[in-house]
Amino acid sequence: MKYNTGNPLGSADPRDLYDTATVADNLVHGEEPGYTDRLGKKRKSWAGMEQDFADFLANSGYELLGDYAAGVEVTAYNQVIRDSGEFWRAAAGTELPYTTTGAGMPEGGAFVAVGDAALRQELASTSPGQGASLVFMESGESVEDVVIQKVATVANMMATPFAVGDVVRTLGYSSVGDGGCNTYEIVAAGTGVDDGGSFIDLNNGNQAKGLFPGGVYGEQFGALGSGPKSSELNAFFAFCSGKFGQFARTQILSFTTSLTVPNDCSLDLSLLSLNMEYSAPASTAAVVCGDRAIVNGLNISLATGFTADRVLDIGADSLIESPDVSSADQQGNSGTDAAIRCVGANARVKAPRVENFDRAIIVSADKVDVIRPDISSYVRGVYITDSVDVSVVEPKMNTASVNASYTAGHNGILIDATSSGATRNISIVRPNIQDSGEHGIRVGGQFTCDGMYFTSPFIKNAGGSGIKVLGAAGELHKNIQITAPIIIDCGQDAGNKSGILIQRAERCQITSPIIAKELKTYSAYDGVGLTNVVNCTVVNPQISDTANDGISISGGGLGGSQYILIDGGTIKSCVGTGFSLAIGDQAFSRIMVKGKPLIEACGSAFDFSVSTGSLTRGYFS
Repeated sequence: MKYNTGNPLGSADPRDLYDTATVADNLVHGEEPGYTDRLGKKRKSWAGMEQDFADFLANSGYELLGDYAAGVEVTAYNQVIRDSGEFWRAAAGTELPYTTTGAGMPEGGAFVAVGDAALRQELASTSPGQGASLVFMESGESVEDVVIQKVATVANMMATPFAVGDVVRTLGYSSVGDGGCNTYEIVAAGTGVDDGGSFIDLNNGNQAKGLFPGGVYGEQFGALGSGPKSSELNAFFAFCSGKFGQFARTQILSFTTSLTVPNDCSLDLSLLSLNMEYSAPASTAAVVCGDRAIVNGLNISLATGFTADRVLDIGADSLIESPDVSSADQQGNSGTDAAIRCVGANARVKAPRVENFDRAIIVSADKVDVIRPDISSYVRGVYITDSVDVSVVEPKMNTASVNASYTAGHNGILIDATSSGATRNISIVRPNIQDSGEHGIRVGGQFTCDGMYFTSPFIKNAGGSGIKVLGAAGELHKNIQITAPIIIDCGQDAGNKSGILIQRAERCQITSPIIAKELKTYSAYDGVGLTNVVNCTVVNPQISDTANDGISISGGGLGGSQYILIDGGTIKSCVGTGFSLAIGDQAFSRIMVKGKPLIEACGSAFDFSVSTGSLTRGYFS
């Protein structure tokens, strides 16, 4: 039986540990080629990897039996045994099956080396350094040197009247050794469309068709040197649909129109830096990654004087690693715009960095993982809306934008929905959020969000609350779990500036919160505030130095609270009351304080106030 909790990587839940052990056992000992892990991803098993290697050998014409030793049984002439770096097969005159004696190869002529067969494979290969390059003439030239004509650059090739059928190699694109070398077959005019790389028009009317024997590189499309390279980059990206592409040299290139990474494209752009030198039109991304794209190292810098509301859009089933989006000027993008937008389901973004964008990252699709984002100079760090099964792991946010203020939505992480239940199962793991204008983490909006899991958040210097959950009338947020938060130096002067503030929510659990001060006069206004909350547990709170109460349960015009449990903890040095129950004119029921919480050095230990409201079944021990 599998529990399949869906908890993120690093979970210590015993159910996840059980599932992980089961998966590991299957991967090592199972007979199937692969198994699904606890997060739903298919993993290759040991048996599957062994089969893949066997298939590779079979496709090469040989089956590897293993290293030479006594007792190896050979049953077919295409089976090979490895001995001291050489491979041996049974000789044609050896009767099969044959069992090795261990006396040493070739065992009296029972085996013959297959080095000649390996050489034949190399001679038939089209890979660089093999094939015709291995056969030399008396003159010292290789057959490749004689058959393939060489020119310095693409311009030289275009100017030379090569005939159909000729094979030409360039030593560079614009200059020798610039990384753009390629081999071309000369074909008839109109065979393909000239894109500067896969097909190039020659001056005599013929075309050069790129063969790319050593792989596909951006330099082979002219994406090098100075000046805008938008068309060259787009041609390179387009050709890489269904292929792998990269850069041969470190390149710093500019672009002045939008770029498109097509579906099914695999790119390593770690050697490429892009300078964006134009202002992107409203609601338009500068770089669009299609579905099933795999991109590593996309580095985009918006030059001074230009603006962009959206820089990078990421499609479905894509993996984008280490994207870096920065701006020379602070970008005041707003609304649903962001420097990086995850708009396709099942996308994964690893180690993104965003600097100088008011809105850094938005997620508006299901099953998206954002791993270790590094965000600086922000108004809103990560915005999650109308999304299901999203995880944000170890986000880091620091230094508020000059445009950040104590204003709704100016949050490190904002979560909401535009219809009831449209946002569900959101996991925020070990966030480090500093300097947010309003709340560090906020779950807001007019519609229910269901299943918010905040694990070990560290929040410091928030202008409002460290964490705030605010539902709406008839649209309570549900299933909120806040585990081991550390909240330092929140806002000071109003109830909306608490360490943790939960309003209009049901089924909440807050475990081991630490709310303290470091540089400010107080840690927060209230340590933990609960208003119109149903079924909420606060376990072992450690609260100190608040400007008002340690724990405050109130109506606040939002309605009474029910089924509240405060279990243990320490509350000290609060200006107001350690534990405050302000019933006012609301109806409260089943409020329990147990575990003998330690309350010391506060203005008062307990305070209960009521006007026309009521409390049914209050328990205090």
